[in-house]
Amino acid sequence: MMVKQEPIVIIAEEGESVSMVCEFNHPTIIGLYLKRTLGKPMNVMYVSEHCTNKTENDAYKNRTKCLGLNNKTTITLRQVKKSDSDVYVCEGTLLIKKEPNTMNSSSIILAVKEISQKNSTEHSSSPWMVYALIILSLLMVSILGYLFLSLINIKKYCKRGKEREMSNIVYEDMTYSLRRNTVTKPNLYNE
Repeated sequence: MMVKQEPIVIIAEEGESVSMVCEFNHPTIIGLYLKRTLGKPMNVMYVSEHCTNKTENDAYKNRTKCLGLNNKTTITLRQVKKSDSDVYVCEGTLLIKKEPNTMNSSSIILAVKEISQKNSTEHSSSPWMVYALIILSLLMVSILGYLFLSLINIKKYCKRGKEREMSNIVYEDMTYSLRRNTVTKPNLYNE
């Protein structure tokens, strides 16, 4: 028995994780195979008893995860490689009238592309980021220097202001009473 559906296409980059969903019309699935069918035909994994028992191919050791084993099962393939690109099919073993039968789900096309150098340099520290950090640090140093120097100038002006205040103070002449009896010169302009 085969369920006719459009193939599912998954495009991923190396190192990513992909999830493949296998759906069946029958609710009583006792086991499930994930198979590669085109490039390197092989059984990738077999799960049974609601994903508790799992057998993996050596090429996929510790890279698969299964979730739920009913009419809908999600298989996650971690750390995909370019060599994982292929057409995958889920083949379920069903009990129909107490007889085991197999049913295939729709095909899943997995295309894994290499991480390009452009993408890898975008994620790493690129030269413009180094220049930006240098410019920002120089800007920060100049701002701190300006603030420091302006603070010193403000202190200078404060000191000068106090000196100016002191120079503008008018003192009362205490010797006036002593000088009062002295001879005064006549004012020539009054005459």
